[in-house]
Amino acid sequence: MTSRIASFRFPGLECPARRQVYASKGLLRRALLRSLRVVLGYCRVFDVGRQSGTKVPRRSSPAVEVCVTTSARRRADVVTQTRSEQTLTLTSTVMRTRLWPPVPVSPRAAIGVVGGSGFYELADQVDRFNVDTPYGPPSGELHIAELGGKAVAFISRHGAEHTVPAHRVNFRANVWALQSVGVQAIIAPCSVGSLSASITPGQMVILDDLIDRTHGRADTYFDGDDGVVNHVTFGRPYDEALRALAAQACAAEGVVCHPAGTVVVINGPRFSTRAESRWFASLGASVVNMTQYPEAVLAAEMALPYCGIALVTDYDAGIEGIVDRAVTMEEVLSVMRQNVGAFRRVLERMISLWQPDARS
Repeated sequence: MTSRIASFRFPGLECPARRQVYASKGLLRRALLRSLRVVLGYCRVFDVGRQSGTKVPRRSSPAVEVCVTTSARRRADVVTQTRSEQTLTLTSTVMRTRLWPPVPVSPRAAIGVVGGSGFYELADQVDRFNVDTPYGPPSGELHIAELGGKAVAFISRHGAEHTVPAHRVNFRANVWALQSVGVQAIIAPCSVGSLSASITPGQMVILDDLIDRTHGRADTYFDGDDGVVNHVTFGRPYDEALRALAAQACAAEGVVCHPAGTVVVINGPRFSTRAESRWFASLGASVVNMTQYPEAVLAAEMALPYCGIALVTDYDAGIEGIVDRAVTMEEVLSVMRQNVGAFRRVLERMISLWQPDARS
């Protein structure tokens, strides 16, 4: 049996925020009609035989694909359309459309967790799924497990073996993958370096703002390819209700936490210089990290409440009142290993306190 894969550009509608922009500007109907013309008139079809092993060419831009494969679960007949002398006939097939994160059937989760350095597993008993996205593969498998009485989707930001450096993380794919299984919010544990002598290693910080010092990262779903410009509101990167739950969970578990703190996000993979650390502190930042941006803004574009919970693993270089010594990755991971149990307890408590939207 031969399967066919049709690849075409679908301008927009990858996320709820984008669909709202289309609707508000009266462009939704126009976009759908344009996409229908693409399917019927400009679709490039590739036959992929089981024996041939032929690969479908990858497009240079993040084109959305429609995969048409034979299946017994669900069948849909695709109308035959002729363009010039070429006839495309696709019948008795399953059509799996990746136009935007679809309403999920299975697997499904209520809340998502993106694990950072030293936090590679959410639970011991998990179901693992490989997720494909219009933005390439995520950092690793999507794990779904029950935690705090709720189905939780977990993805390791740096991969299961910490093989993906901060500046190479596919943030768009990670957030898209979580949204595609129906999560209503994202909790983002991360490790940070302290920029103040009063914030000590082993403590936690519930982030309330960020300063972006990254560069070269794909940080939006609104690339402008479809002619739609959108400026997402980002005055409060972190959701206040989730932050309150995080503070409540830390108190219940006896974990010392700072209820607020601004994180400056650097590009990495190197750590800061002493001069940079002093500069960041003068800007009002409390801690420094490499991954909170663009993860937070992508969640905002997906209309997903986002909460960053930071574990302080070290003092950054050049902090006043602290012995001047270089930060090492070994030091960071050592503190993470010592505190991963407390981190899990806080997350489980927070998830148990969180209530999903009853309308979903």
